[in-house]
Amino acid sequence: MKQLVILLVLVGCGKGLAQTEICGYTWGTWNTTGSPYLISCDTEVPAGQVLHIEHGVDLRFTANHALIVYGKLMIEGNVDDSVTIGPVIPGTWSGSIRILSTTDTSVFEYCSFTRGKSRLPGGYYGWGGSVFVENSPMVSFEHCRFTYCFADDDAGAVGIRNVGYSILNHCIFARNSAGTEGGAVSIWSGDSAEVSNCTFYGNAGTISAINISQPGVIKNCIVWGHLTTTVFCDNVEYSDIQGGFPGNGNIDADPQFVDTLSGNFHLSLGSPCIDAGDPESVNDPDGTRADMGALPFASHYLQLLAPNESESIPFYSNDTVRWISVGFDGGIAIELNRDFPDGVWEAIADSTENDGEYEWFVTDPLSDSCRIRICALQDTFCDISDGNFSIVSSQGYLALARSSQPTTPVLTWDAGQTECPDGTSEWFRLKNFGSEAIVVFQPMEPETPEFTGSTACGAFFALAPNQMSACSLQLSFSPMADGTFNDVLQIQTDAVNGVNGVVSIALEGEQISTPAAPDVVISTVGPDAHLNWSVVDTSVGGCPVNNLWYAVFYSPTSGGPFYFHGWTADTAYAHLGVVNFSPSMFYNVIAIDAPQSLAREVRQEERIEEVMARFRQGSAVVGSRYATEGRAQR
Repeated sequence: MKQLVILLVLVGCGKGLAQTEICGYTWGTWNTTGSPYLISCDTEVPAGQVLHIEHGVDLRFTANHALIVYGKLMIEGNVDDSVTIGPVIPGTWSGSIRILSTTDTSVFEYCSFTRGKSRLPGGYYGWGGSVFVENSPMVSFEHCRFTYCFADDDAGAVGIRNVGYSILNHCIFARNSAGTEGGAVSIWSGDSAEVSNCTFYGNAGTISAINISQPGVIKNCIVWGHLTTTVFCDNVEYSDIQGGFPGNGNIDADPQFVDTLSGNFHLSLGSPCIDAGDPESVNDPDGTRADMGALPFASHYLQLLAPNESESIPFYSNDTVRWISVGFDGGIAIELNRDFPDGVWEAIADSTENDGEYEWFVTDPLSDSCRIRICALQDTFCDISDGNFSIVSSQGYLALARSSQPTTPVLTWDAGQTECPDGTSEWFRLKNFGSEAIVVFQPMEPETPEFTGSTACGAFFALAPNQMSACSLQLSFSPMADGTFNDVLQIQTDAVNGVNGVVSIALEGEQISTPAAPDVVISTVGPDAHLNWSVVDTSVGGCPVNNLWYAVFYSPTSGGPFYFHGWTADTAYAHLGVVNFSPSMFYNVIAIDAPQSLAREVRQEERIEEVMARFRQGSAVVGSRYATEGRAQR
């Protein structure tokens, strides 16, 4: 009797497909269509299988979960579009990749890891904050970056144990740490290791920043800014080691990075690491002798002079951006970040002549965390202000302020996306960010019922320069229906940013209803697979939903790719004859809240990622919430 194993993941409808959730077993190819990919539980690549992650993919881990590879892993970004690996929520810990007892070679190219963390102290789960490789023939890391990773035991970023040949080439390790040795990297019990043209900065381990306890070489590297002993390795050559290290061509001199604070580890003009690498190594792209470090110095050079640090620039005034450049005549792009390093970059000039100066008109909002970035349009290098400067007001300036960010003016409140029927609210204070006293009147109530503002502030009060109100203001978003809503909170004042005596705070918010997961029953009748589920008529929060039809996708493997098979407006679907031609089949059934005409435009065998992308463009309401899994076995 033929056996059929069916996995169904029913997806409710909501506002946009947020991610591809991975849990259990996976292999195949991940590309940008399904990105970002979320590892929501420990997930395995079985022996004999290959997981290929293409350029541009964003891979996110929930804390303490791991991608465990017993087969082959190939992460292949490129110079223009790397693969990024990090946590779901910025600033929290990510999970890690564990490659264990495989007969295959794993490859990491042009990838960026941040905040990877080993799971537990003790054993291999405590080694390697982002990546741990054990009992493999070979592993290679090329043009990868590891920042703010942590291991409870050894190897803050990368741990390699009992691997035949290990290669780390043109990689950057910055601000990683470990509980014991190898704040950035530990390699031990293998046959050979080559660490070449890598930059190590600010890594910390109680014993060493880099540990190679086996035959190996560190060559053309920079090891600087560490808090502990820098290197444990028998063979170090043509490298810049803080504190010095014996070996041919080694130096101990400040490498003169462009800007370590912003993570720019290019070499500045005049760095002692330029043309100081092994003369037998391959020349740099400009044809000169190899430099030390991951990023070779370019003969083209761009340096921002002003605003560069600590300046106070009045808004509604003209200021001059100044720079010097060497070796190129192409145009320059100039951008401003008002909340560095977390804010967005806004354009000051998309393209201007490379003449060393650009006059710009400074606008609000105010901030004391500003940076300028200038970039060469015809090349791939930029420079950023060395420190923060401020955009200030010489008069009174009114805005809202969060207690957690008292120096950042708030002129727009985005309530975000809420799930029906849950609303959201946030507390603020009113603050004078300017240099003259102002009078403020009690904020007016927003006009639309979706937004409310409540406050204990008096009818009017004065705020001295840089003073925050003693009273608070609560803004709330509680819509009665799904949709996107906008309003304005108006505050009468004599502040300079008022229009006709009123400062307007923009209010934005969106409500969605994601259907609850139905109970699913799967059975086989003769050669056919029958899928049945209950009607989707309520959201996860109990609000009514209107599901119009269901799209059915299938794949012979659990990891996909999934292909369109058909659609139905009913709560049942049959895949005819599947038992006769496949021993197993996996399904995704997705609830769609959109005109059925979209279903008729889908061709059979189209991949799920392509179909869902087209639905989003067509304003379909497509869910991202996964239902419980149903399994049937015959």
